Amino acid sequence: MKKILFFFALLLLGVGAMEAQEVRRLGKPAVAKNPIRIVYFLEGVEENDLERWYGIVVAVHDSLMAQPVFKEHEDAFEAVALLTPSKQSGVTYRDSTKVRDTYFGSYFETSNYLKLPEWGENKLTVTRTHLYPDFDKNRDITVVLVNDPRFAGRFGGWSNFAIVTYNKPLDALGVIHEIGHHFGLADERYFSYYPTLNPFPRYPNLIKLTTEEQKSVTRDQVLWGKLIEPSTPLPTPWDWEKYHANIGLFPVTLRDGIEYFTSQMDCIMRSSSTQFFCAACRLHIGQELEHRLA
Repeated sequence: MKKILFFFALLLLGVGAMEAQEVRRLGKPAVAKNPIRIVYFLEGVEENDLERWYGIVVAVHDSLMAQPVFKEHEDAFEAVALLTPSKQSGVTYRDSTKVRDTYFGSYFETSNYLKLPEWGENKLTVTRTHLYPDFDKNRDITVVLVNDPRFAGRFGGWSNFAIVTYNKPLDALGVIHEIGHHFGLADERYFSYYPTLNPFPRYPNLIKLTTEEQKSVTRDQVLWGKLIEPSTPLPTPWDWEKYHANIGLFPVTLRDGIEYFTSQMDCIMRSSSTQFFCAACRLHIGQELEHRLA
């Protein structure tokens, strides 16, 4: 039934039920009974540049599925790209006197904070619903890939989507970073103010420990503890030469006497130029995927 709905939606969109746009499937067809759908929108791309940007979407999706935790479940994803041509390229700057005419009206609210206006989010939801009437914003994924010469990205909005600019191939990792937020609130590891919250949120890739608790912490108290080798000390010293390949309990941020720790020295959730999810993120995303596909 879902396949019938999908191809009916393709027909509707193809004959112009919304605006001039095209839907193309990415990757292999899903074999899961209830697949997780990924819908990629192109924003701020003029019609004469759509083919080049479609190639970018393909590269981004391939980069996502190359991540081991996603590759393991590759057959459970159904991904499509919506070629949504804009009348003008790029995004609008908040202080610009010229507002670009794009599909969703994307703009920079600040120098590094990308947004869609309310009408753009509404349009996203309507367009997505025409494609998938049963789209679940908390299960399925929406990615708005924006044409802009500098990188910015965020996950959020009432319709639950990732919006990310793209300029160079490395920015594909930034898209993966934003998708990482979709699976269970993996934290931004470069932020420093979350440890001051009380109670501290239970992020799957972080653990908060007071100075006193650090003296007696055991693997059983750590979400990813079973992945830590017995020979790795807890907490684990930030010694790149000795422990950069280890899974452990590494201090990330110290503020106001409160410290929080993560599983590895680096992670896509810390830097958009890092190639991999840390062990804690991989563990949690894998559990989330299995739960959603059960």
